[in-house]
Amino acid sequence: MGLMRVVIQRVSGGVVAVSVRDDAGLSIEVVDRFLKHLLDSGCSPNTAAAYGYDLRYLFEFLSEVSAPWHEFRPALAVDFLAWLSARPNSHRGRGSGSRLSPATVSRALAAVSSFYEWAAIMELFDLGHPLQQKFDPALARVGSRHQPFAGGSSRQMPVRRDVRVKVPLRLPRPMEDADIAALVSGISRQRDLAMILLMLDGGLRPGEVLMTALTEIPQFCSLKFPTPGRFRA
Repeated sequence: MGLMRVVIQRVSGGVVAVSVRDDAGLSIEVVDRFLKHLLDSGCSPNTAAAYGYDLRYLFEFLSEVSAPWHEFRPALAVDFLAWLSARPNSHRGRGSGSRLSPATVSRALAAVSSFYEWAAIMELFDLGHPLQQKFDPALARVGSRHQPFAGGSSRQMPVRRDVRVKVPLRLPRPMEDADIAALVSGISRQRDLAMILLMLDGGLRPGEVLMTALTEIPQFCSLKFPTPGRFRA
C-alpha cells in the first residue's frame, strides 16, 4: 500500500483548503469536509494542516486492516494505538529506527477523537464514540498537572480517554536572552512592557498579571519606563 499524503492549497500566500489524498491520489471526501469545517470555524491553517496529517495516520491504518472509517470501533481504536506506537518516524533528521513520540501519538488520537465527534454531529457516524472520554475527578488532583490560574472555578473539566498513551512530562524551555531582548525591544506601549516584565522578572503568570492592581505595588509610582528597556527607579 502506498502512503497517503496531505495537500495544502494556497491562494496569494494564504491557505484556502487542506486535503488528504489516498495512495491513488484521490481525495478522502469525509476528511476534506471535516478540514473545511475547521477552516470555516476559524481554526488557523496550521491547525487544519496538523489535523490532516494526523487523520492521514488513521486512514492509512484503516486501509491496512481493510476497515471503512464508519466502522471504527473501540476494539479497532486499541489496534490503532498499537499501530501508531510501532510506526516508524519518517520525519527528516530522525534515525531509521525511531518511532513516533508519545506526544505525537497522543495528538493523533485527539485529532481522531475530534473527527468522530464532528461526524456524529453531522449524522455520518452512529456507532458510539470509539475514543470515549470520561470525567475523571482524580486527574484534577494530580500534582504535576497544569492548574489554571482560576483554580476550581475553571470550566475546563478533567477528562481521560479510554484509549490513551502515557506522555512524559516535559519541562518548559526558557527563552534565550536574544529572544527576550527582541521581544522587549518590539514593545511600544508602557503598559504592555510593564506586563511583560512582571511575568519575566517577577515570575507571574498571565492571569496573575491581569488580576494585579496598581495599588498592590507600593513602588509603582516611583518607577520610570524607558523605551525600550527595563524598569528603572
